[in-house]
Amino acid sequence: MRRGKPNSLARLKIGIAALVSISGAGLIGYMWPIWAANSTQDECSFDGVSGEEYKSIEADIKKNVSAELGPAKGSLRKYLSDEIATRVRRGMVGRRSLAEKVAAIHAVMRNLGAIYRSTIKYPGKGSPRISDGTIGPNTRELRFSYYIDANRFRFFVPFRRWIGVQIAFYTSEQSVRPVNTFHVIVFENPLLDPSYVTFPAAPAGEACPRIS
Repeated sequence: MRRGKPNSLARLKIGIAALVSISGAGLIGYMWPIWAANSTQDECSFDGVSGEEYKSIEADIKKNVSAELGPAKGSLRKYLSDEIATRVRRGMVGRRSLAEKVAAIHAVMRNLGAIYRSTIKYPGKGSPRISDGTIGPNTRELRFSYYIDANRFRFFVPFRRWIGVQIAFYTSEQSVRPVNTFHVIVFENPLLDPSYVTFPAAPAGEACPRIS
C-alpha cells in the first residue's frame, strides 16, 4: 500500500517538536554562562584573605549592601555607574588591605548578580606607595571585569545580553584618576550600535579576581 503525505495534524506535531527543540537549545545557550559561572565564583580566596574570611565578607555584604537594581532612570550607563560605585564604597568600609577591598568588591558584584570575566593588568610604572605591596611595581592599573545581564533593565532580547562592568584600580601617579582608588566603568551595548564591548576570558580555573 502506498503511503500518503503526512496530514496536517502530523505536520503540526512535527513543527511543534522542532520549535520545542530549538527553544530548549536556545534557553540552554542563553543560561549556560550563568550556570557555568555560579558553580565556582562564590568559592574564593585572595592574597591575605582565606576562603573562610571571604565567606564572612560575603555574608556581611548580603546583609548590609542592597542587591536591588533598576528600573534605570535616564542613561543606563550613568545609572549603573552610580549605583555600583555606591555599593562598592559601602562594601569596602572597614576593609584595610587591598585584598580585603577586592574581596568586598567581588562579593558586591556577585550579590548584584554579576558574572566575573577576568582581571586585566596594564603594564607600566606604578607608585611604590600603593596598597600593601601586593601589586608589583610594573603594574599601573588593574581592572576587574564583570558582565551583568542587560535584560534586567530592558525588554527581553536573546542577543547583546551582557553589560560590561569594570572596577579599575589605579596605581600610577600618571593615571587619569587619583592613585590608589577604585573607579567603576560601565560599557553599555545598545542594540543598534555596531560595536560590542567584550572582555577577554580569564585563564582556565580562574573564577575570582586576582591581585598579584
